[in-house]
Amino acid sequence: MKTSSPLVQVAVSRCALVIDDSSVERMLATAVLQKLGFAARCAGTAEEALALLKHCSVDLVVCDLALPGMDGLTLLAALRACPAPPPCIVLSAHDDPRHALAAMQAGARAYLVKPLRLADMREAVAAVCPAQQLAPAPEPVDANAISRSARWTAAAVVQPVRSALALLLPAGIRATG
Repeated sequence: MKTSSPLVQVAVSRCALVIDDSSVERMLATAVLQKLGFAARCAGTAEEALALLKHCSVDLVVCDLALPGMDGLTLLAALRACPAPPPCIVLSAHDDPRHALAAMQAGARAYLVKPLRLADMREAVAAVCPAQQLAPAPEPVDANAISRSARWTAAAVVQPVRSALALLLPAGIRATG
């Protein structure tokens, strides 16, 4: 006697952790991630996020660079020390190549400038979290391998920051933020 079982598709649910001290920014990032198929958890500080990560795992971390207490760069270093660190997307109000470079060197997989746009987040998530499997951990970032744009990823290298700064800084131009 032959028995047949119906094909069952298992839905893979991915979870993201959003870390931002602004409740409005957390809600916006959460809404965008939910549109992209993620369940989202939220934290208002890096310390709160690290405590949360002791009890649950996530597939993606989206964090603000400027956080009270432990900042985003220090959080990235702490996450990188984990046995299986989740990929991180950094959000910042600063469209500054030095901030992007620091974030990428600390382990960020993408750098997005606020205000957050669905298309930018979709592109960054697709780059760092493919649908079936997460991308491997990032290689160390060379200071010559970051370019200036509204969105930064290690794969989007256009112009070395060092060259840009060498041109701007002697001329007396200073970035503010």
